[in-house]
Amino acid sequence: MPVLSGPDLRSVNSNHYTLSPLNPYCGLAVLLVDHGAVSASENFSTMLVDAHRVKVVGRQSAGTNGNNTRVQLPGDILVVYTGMEVLHTNGSQFHGIGILPDVVVEPQAQDFADGRDRALEVAIQTLHQMGP
Repeated sequence: MPVLSGPDLRSVNSNHYTLSPLNPYCGLAVLLVDHGAVSASENFSTMLVDAHRVKVVGRQSAGTNGNNTRVQLPGDILVVYTGMEVLHTNGSQFHGIGILPDVVVEPQAQDFADGRDRALEVAIQTLHQMGP
């Protein structure tokens, strides 16, 4: 997180996760994402993607992970943004990019009319293609 102590005084408070699963799942996995994936779900998704554990299906996530900073402006306007720099484990940018799908699935109007979840269908097909 950037720490601004004055007009020309900037430092970065940096930390990262070090996780060791107790009983890791080592099988095949598909991760469904779309623009509704924000914050904690993007954090979880980033861990899976950066560990090269999943094939991602759906649409690009929001790219908005990080702690919320809230500022109340005159006129009763609330502005909420992240003041935290979130990066992938390789150091590449996350904000504004998010989780990018390996297999892009755009929902169609007819899918909604038919009660069809095209992304789920493609995710299942993708999982079958990955497996033995």
